[in-house]
Amino acid sequence: MKAAESLERLQTQGEKSVVVVPVGYETLNAYPFRGHYLSLLRRIPEDLRSYIVLQLDNIPQHASKQRMQLLQTDMRGLCRAVALTSDIRGANLDSVSRGNLHACVVDFSDASIDDDTMVGLINRFADKVGGINCAAMADGVSNRAALCAAI
Repeated sequence: MKAAESLERLQTQGEKSVVVVPVGYETLNAYPFRGHYLSLLRRIPEDLRSYIVLQLDNIPQHASKQRMQLLQTDMRGLCRAVALTSDIRGANLDSVSRGNLHACVVDFSDASIDDDTMVGLINRFADKVGGINCAAMADGVSNRAALCAAI
């Protein structure tokens, strides 16, 4: 609801913005929370929902493909786009179905990876994202090697 209020305020000021709203996997996976969350999204006026990107975070590696497809489908009709957060290894991308996701956000904040390894990992990540047919985005880029790999 805070995201919707912020978005409404920005639009009133004439700003054209997209608001990214992180949603924890367990929030949508647990029955009572999921119903409540989806109900809140439905109460947001449709014209405002078209400026909201829901970003599914903290996806466990054991998440099933069917469950991920259900969650993405539920979210897809209530926002502009559905994104998913992944680590640079793309471990949680195996449960994502082709065509259900708009974007995948790779988190570069793992500073323990050396530059040469990072380039190889991001290339493998790009291959995985290409396989599920969605856009790739980067977050946490903090050094030149990560920036070059992201580009």
